[in-house]
Amino acid sequence: MMQQQKWIPIGIKMNNTKNDVLYNPFQGSQGAVDYFCIPFDHISDLNTTCGNGKTRNKRRINFTWNARLDTYKKIEQYRCSSFEEMCAKK
Repeated sequence: MMQQQKWIPIGIKMNNTKNDVLYNPFQGSQGAVDYFCIPFDHISDLNTTCGNGKTRNKRRINFTWNARLDTYKKIEQYRCSSFEEMCAKK
């Protein structure tokens, strides 16, 4: 049986960056929170379209998480170790 994705992203715009807090319920026994700081000039390279019809004009950042390595593939380079580090980045 395939598990439903339960990512909960929270986006904050600060200092020309997109700061995201992501809750990953599959990490550890109680889930975990990870922090990302993505510069706005990098977002267009990461964006993909959502689909057809009503969502065709919407954009999203697709990513996968590797449980064995605890990495987020293409957004790993933007990962911060703490909330404080995320907020301090410019």
